[in-house]
Amino acid sequence: MEVIFLFALVALVVRAIYVSGGFKKATEEVEDGFVQFIPQPTTEQVDKFLSEHFPFYKQLGPHNRQRFLVRIRAVLKEKYFLGKEGLQVHPVMMLLICATLVQITFGLKDYQLPHFTRFVIFPDVFYSRLFDRNVKGITVYHSGMIAISWPHALDGHKVADDKVNLLIHELAHALYLDYFGNRTERFGFAGWKDKALPIFESMNAIGNHPFLRDYAASNMDEFWAVCVEHFFEAPEAFYTQLPELYESMRSILRLDPRRLNARKVEVPH
Repeated sequence: MEVIFLFALVALVVRAIYVSGGFKKATEEVEDGFVQFIPQPTTEQVDKFLSEHFPFYKQLGPHNRQRFLVRIRAVLKEKYFLGKEGLQVHPVMMLLICATLVQITFGLKDYQLPHFTRFVIFPDVFYSRLFDRNVKGITVYHSGMIAISWPHALDGHKVADDKVNLLIHELAHALYLDYFGNRTERFGFAGWKDKALPIFESMNAIGNHPFLRDYAASNMDEFWAVCVEHFFEAPEAFYTQLPELYESMRSILRLDPRRLNARKVEVPH
């Protein structure tokens, strides 16, 4: 996969958005410091940004690019963003967050994660009262909020195939909580657990796995989120190492990133 150095690009992208891209007033406060992308970017502006900076989008055929654009514009209308500790929310932040949400739900009919409407963005790791320690990201169901460290979120886009992506990870938690938590049979999640549990238990007994990173052994929630990261960032290796688990992931998410990467085929509805 293509390596994307977004740290180096952020200043250029933000400058392009404000100077030449036409997003002269790209955020508007709506509630308690939260902002939205107002006015909405044009389809052409979003297409240009994604074509240059979002590997998943680059791999889609024309029909699915249009589908992606329709979805990201709908998501942008429903999500709110808050910068913390002096961090200003920029359009690039909103676009990358919403694009990642559309990516992991792209095979699903219901794609907006409607329970999670608020994103809180920190300039670095931040303290979580829930865990009583500093964290890079956290997903909180009762408040419908996802909080992230922006530098670590960008780290996830620097290397597109290292199996570490904070935005995918936290949005995977949100996907489970929003869609799968009370509807496991509908989406086949119970079947996924049947495939995942023996691997999780083996990781805890042995202490590591040749493919999945160690954090997956923390608990089954983290195992799921790590699997989603690996599914999108290393699909070929995932299929080779854990074919049954990969097929279960593909069945749940109704998407096969191997086919996107290899032949740019259309994603089935």
